[in-house]
Amino acid sequence: MTDVKADTMKDSSINFQMDALSEEQHADMELYFGKLPTPFGIGQPVLDEAGKVVYFIINYANHELSRMSGGDVDRLRILILKLFAGRKDEFLDAAYRAAYWGDKTEINIYSTISNTYFEISVYQYQYGYACCMMQDVTNSHVYEKVSNNIMESFREVYFIRLQENHCRMVYPYEDNLLDRGNYEEMISRHFETGQISHYDEKGVRAFLSLENLNKVLRKQDSVEYKYKRRVPDGGLEWCITTFTVAERKDGIPKTATMTIRSIESLMREKESNRRKNMAAMLETMSDGFFIYMADGDEHLVYANPRVVHLFGCKTPAEFKELTSNTFPGLVHPEDLNRVQWEIHSQVKESDRNMDYIRYRIIRKDGEVRWIDDVGHLETSEYIDGPKMFYVFIQDVTDELTEAEKEYLISESERFNK
Repeated sequence: MTDVKADTMKDSSINFQMDALSEEQHADMELYFGKLPTPFGIGQPVLDEAGKVVYFIINYANHELSRMSGGDVDRLRILILKLFAGRKDEFLDAAYRAAYWGDKTEINIYSTISNTYFEISVYQYQYGYACCMMQDVTNSHVYEKVSNNIMESFREVYFIRLQENHCRMVYPYEDNLLDRGNYEEMISRHFETGQISHYDEKGVRAFLSLENLNKVLRKQDSVEYKYKRRVPDGGLEWCITTFTVAERKDGIPKTATMTIRSIESLMREKESNRRKNMAAMLETMSDGFFIYMADGDEHLVYANPRVVHLFGCKTPAEFKELTSNTFPGLVHPEDLNRVQWEIHSQVKESDRNMDYIRYRIIRKDGEVRWIDDVGHLETSEYIDGPKMFYVFIQDVTDELTEAEKEYLISESERFNK
């Protein structure tokens, strides 16, 4: 493949241009990919000095891909731009990760040109180059199954007249007068009554605003957002709200369908798997690691074997008895006030909910040791209720100077006065 410099093009966010191949290279491509029954192409994501993808070069398009664009390279560029309307960054990121990391990504796209669902597989051809293969999956059993699952999770469906600021609930309560009429008033009412959670209120309001919907839906056919909504029993659940354009006039979206679907079980499953995988990985780490609840008595949820060893204990049961199975029970009593103040202060000031502190511990045999503590207050949006602290610790007794130890002790004494 030859090196190519891109000409300046109007759409600077994503540019497609065909790179000329040598006759030998083109013959090789045709031999392997030319007669594939599905559209197939090979391209090169080109990076700037900062390593960001600035444009994408199409190096090869097989017969099927060329046929889709009538054999015209410029029309192929327009076709791809239209196909990925509103999702260009997603495509560029997938191409970059495929070309340089060897990742494989599946992207599901709906073509308004042909009313067709495509599954686009993006994977590595060779280092620096990505392959794209398109499959028509409109009538596949996969989509039938997905559709069935979506239907089962429907909570509400609305028909929106975007330019007239008007809405009407069409599922499940067609006669509910409160959920028809002025769209923006309905959204405000849902916040006031608690039907929409005030969690991430600023982001949710911005997404649901007519100003945002009219702006975004001019460029793409659908847009979605995840947030929490109230369920009939009074609890909260994660839902995904999707707006899909139903009618356009001169490119302007006139009407749209608003669907609200529950994804609570999916979100909780992801969070549960994340925690399990993390615990399994940290079990064998050389650093000490423990988790404790951020509220109440700050009881310990988990401590890996290294923590048990640091405290001179042989079993988790011994460790729990020694520390009362709480975070305060880990810390030397004379350091506790200072430690708790520093954690609160640092987490409050940190944009990543992090804290870094040093304190003493008392081992089971009575020996006093110094510990480096790096903590992170959980910021997961997928769970309700009390948050947790994730903490890494190391024994730094032999690394601290006497002056450093004396300073920390004097600070602890100041907090105990």
